[in-house]
Amino acid sequence: MQSWRAVLTLCTLLLLAVMTNMACAAYRKPPFNGSIFGKRSRGDLNNADIKYAMCEAVWDTCSQWFPISQDGAQ
Repeated sequence: MQSWRAVLTLCTLLLLAVMTNMACAAYRKPPFNGSIFGKRSRGDLNNADIKYAMCEAVWDTCSQWFPISQDGAQ
């Protein structure tokens, strides 16, 4: 019972670390060449969509590894 909690905690911490890293990468300054000639990144990319997709993938993977029955027991 404790092992699945430990794995769930580890998955959550890993997800938070990845999401924090992605959030920091989104706010980088553009390269010098890009600041002169305009941004060369995709402007229509939404970080919320990326985070939702990552959370959905982690949820699907963890739910396959650790299925929970109706009464809450594994």
